[in-house]
Amino acid sequence: MFTYHERQQMPQLLSRPRRTETKHAKLGNEINQCGICLHQPKDPVVVITSGVIYCRSCIILSLGEQKEKANQLTKEKEAAQKLLIQHRNKNQRDLTKAFQEANQLVRPDQESCSMEERDDELSDDTAEVKETLKAQRKQAPVSGGPPPPVDFWTGSLDKDEIEELESRANAKVSKHRVCPVTGQRMKFQDLLAIKPKIDGDGNWLCDVSSQALRNKRVVCRQKDGSLICEVSKCVFHPLLLFGMSYSHKNLSSTLGPASTLGPACERLVVKD
Repeated sequence: MFTYHERQQMPQLLSRPRRTETKHAKLGNEINQCGICLHQPKDPVVVITSGVIYCRSCIILSLGEQKEKANQLTKEKEAAQKLLIQHRNKNQRDLTKAFQEANQLVRPDQESCSMEERDDELSDDTAEVKETLKAQRKQAPVSGGPPPPVDFWTGSLDKDEIEELESRANAKVSKHRVCPVTGQRMKFQDLLAIKPKIDGDGNWLCDVSSQALRNKRVVCRQKDGSLICEVSKCVFHPLLLFGMSYSHKNLSSTLGPASTLGPACERLVVKD
């Protein structure tokens, strides 16, 4: 964690050689701060569904990493399902072989035993095998084609390994991309390029009052990406100037500091 003054010197501190390559910083209340790299955004964009500001390169890399992770989880899920099918088929073959061997215990040339005695002797040896085989057939996957071949080199799995494979095989992989800060669903189409006014100190300014935005609640106009501080004299002026009616239908969320998310700071983006 860093104080306000230490965070102001963060670019200089990070540019110096350090013993460790880790970077730690605190997400501040300034609006001109990327939600991922915590620096002033380069080519800034805002997510219109959540109102969080990012560098264009940072958010694109984040969405790409989410896609790669989803693909990796999908491959692991398919591999786990394949191993489970092979394990069940192997057990089914072993049980079938044991059942056949148990049936061969009674031979027709044994004249000293009657049919009833042979049946009683056979039932004692194969009752458990029949029940296990019946339960195994219920667990076998139902498909139109033949079952996949059993891998000879696949060893027997213990209970813990089977539970882990089942958890991977039944895991739900989401194909939706989410905002890294809020966790809400988003798409590339939800990114809106913003064009803020910047003074000599790097502060973002309101397009109407030319005041520094810093940690103020801000309105973003979707048509041109301009930023306006959310006060009546600034918000009403451009809306009336461009012939727009001020209503909640035209305003969807609040654009503000990424660290003050929640009911206290609702995000706002003006739609055309």
